[in-house]
Amino acid sequence: KHLNVRVPINGSNKLKGIYKIISDDLVLYVGQSKQLLNRISKHKSGVKNPEINKRHKQLYYNLQQYSNLEFKIIEETPNHKEREQYWINN
Repeated sequence: KHLNVRVPINGSNKLKGIYKIISDDLVLYVGQSKQLLNRISKHKSGVKNPEINKRHKQLYYNLQQYSNLEFKIIEETPNHKEREQYWINN
C-alpha cells in the first residue's frame, strides 16, 4: 500500500483546516483539525496499526481495504469546524 500526503510548503504544524483521505479519485474521509500535519500523521500510523487508536479503529480497518491512499489538505482556515461540513456535503 502506498500512503502519500500533500502538504503546504510552509510545513507548519499549526495549520488549521480541512483534509481528505482518498484512494484514486474516491473520497473516503473528510476531517478537520487545528493541527493538520499532526492529525494526518496519526491517521497514517493508524492505518498501519488500527489498534493504536480505539476512537478511529474502525475507520483504519476500513481504509486498509484501499490501496494508494493519499492525505490531502484541501483548505487552510481558522473556521475548520464550520468548514468541515461544507466539504462533507460537496
